[in-house]
Amino acid sequence: MFLRWRGRDRNRGVSVKQREGDWTVYMVETESGKLYAGIAIDPERRLDEHRSGKKGAKFFRTSPPVRIVYRELFATRSEASIREAQIKKMKRADKLKLVQQAADRSR
Repeated sequence: MFLRWRGRDRNRGVSVKQREGDWTVYMVETESGKLYAGIAIDPERRLDEHRSGKKGAKFFRTSPPVRIVYRELFATRSEASIREAQIKKMKRADKLKLVQQAADRSR
């Protein structure tokens, strides 16, 4: 398994290493039903940051995030960023289909 050095985790003050394949494209549903796409190594931590408002995206100022509704794993940040851009360009109906397909596969 290939490990990449990621430096120090700013939140915990401990050294961390990142495995290849740790980048996640995720979609978050807001209280108003909007969908937000982003990338992160740890989507749960990122969701907490969005909820806190300190490091979260400006997108959530008008409607707080509720839950992660979609995840897709990638080997590199570059691949994840490309997929994130593709998702952000999709129409809402296409995003909802993607979420539904992922939910159907997980059952």
